[in-house]
Amino acid sequence: TSSNDGDENESSCSNKPECYANISGAAASSHTRRKQFTVLPQPGLRHAAHHRSWQVHAQVHDEFVATRRHPRRTVAQEVALLEARTGANAILIPWIFFSYSSNKQVKYIPHDILWRWNHSKHHYSSVHKTRDRYDVIEHKYLFKPSECYDFNIHSVSCTPPIVESTRGARASRSYAFRRFSEAKLQRAILVIHHYRFTSENNIRSKCSADSVFNAYSELSHEKCVEEMTRSNYREIYDDTMIQKP
Repeated sequence: TSSNDGDENESSCSNKPECYANISGAAASSHTRRKQFTVLPQPGLRHAAHHRSWQVHAQVHDEFVATRRHPRRTVAQEVALLEARTGANAILIPWIFFSYSSNKQVKYIPHDILWRWNHSKHHYSSVHKTRDRYDVIEHKYLFKPSECYDFNIHSVSCTPPIVESTRGARASRSYAFRRFSEAKLQRAILVIHHYRFTSENNIRSKCSADSVFNAYSELSHEKCVEEMTRSNYREIYDDTMIQKP
């Protein structure tokens, strides 16, 4: 399954240990803190697979898994409940797009970036990278390495059952989050807060010619900065990460 075109290089994660993070045990119990994720190198993945722990398939610097329907539960608690109820080997989790404030210094992303898109609205753009996500939005994976294979940044192939995290229902390998509205967002069990940009300088860095984010290279630097800045929609104030215990 693939949720196409995120903000990362689309190549394999085989040499990118930052693509994987552990949410088992203490790391998940403090999922609103800086130690939310423990980055695992490739040998760590093999070790984790042996012990059947869960891994999150995300960029640890700008993607944070969060509970929504039951905000006082930890990610680990919700994963355990989904696994017990469905036998899931993988959980598909939709993105929520957050946006920075130009006048606010960002020290800790989940606590300092508190505005986001209204996912019940269209956000039209002529550029693919900043396209409208009203009809379909990307997702990432929580998965058991022991039951999954063929990793890259945006997809993991896993042995069923696969579960989607908005309703906790079983899903096919080709599942997509369609019409992911605000009503669905509030009922979702798990979501991923995606902080694509943290400042104007961050946008300029991602748009630079030597950036590792090759999906931006289709545009000139000036056009890239213009379009990415335009897509920084600050429509809904969302401090759920601050309010967590």
